[in-house]
Amino acid sequence: MHHEISETNESTTSPDSSSDDDTPLSDLSASRNRSVIRGSSTRSRRGSRKSTRCRSSRGRRGGSNAPGSSKDVELHERRTWTSSDFPPREILFFRPAYMEVDSNQFNSKQDYFQQYLDDELIALIVVKSNQTFVKNIGRSLNLTESELYIYIGISLAMGAIGLPRLRMYWEKKYRIPIVASSMSRNRFFLLRNSIKFIFDDDIESEQRDKDKVWKIRPLLDTILKTCKLQQKD
Repeated sequence: MHHEISETNESTTSPDSSSDDDTPLSDLSASRNRSVIRGSSTRSRRGSRKSTRCRSSRGRRGGSNAPGSSKDVELHERRTWTSSDFPPREILFFRPAYMEVDSNQFNSKQDYFQQYLDDELIALIVVKSNQTFVKNIGRSLNLTESELYIYIGISLAMGAIGLPRLRMYWEKKYRIPIVASSMSRNRFFLLRNSIKFIFDDDIESEQRDKDKVWKIRPLLDTILKTCKLQQKD
């Protein structure tokens, strides 16, 4: 039995492999592994060389914007912070061009206020607001000059107090008597949405195109007229 097996092995073994009969199997497997590793490392080096060539070609195509170029270095040097003395610049405040107004010449604060919002403008606002409300709603707003003065006073007080929401002036927790006791909340918001300085149908389309602030033109004209009356140096 042993003799037949050895003859079969000898018949299947090639003549060229006779020199490897004496080589241990462990050495053969190690040599094969080294050859495989050597081949893979060669391929990886080739791949790295190709990727390097691709990156370099992209850098050449990019020109001066490529990373590490001289332009980048120049920009970096230009943006570098340096320490130096910073002498403060002297700021000069000049007097206004108009003369200061002596408050003693007015009998009341309302007299000073009426320099800018006179009785003529107040009457105009009342007429145009009621007229517009009748056109849009179908009934009169019933706004009077005395009520308009109250509304303006409330608006000035709100600007001085500065609560974050208008409704807070009437709320129980934050109630401001000078506001809440002078006018109800609903009436205030109704007037706030209905105050008009002109009647829109009185303004032609050509005038609207020329004047971008035509809706408040009477107010601006009155204020500018008063400002121009101030005494100059």
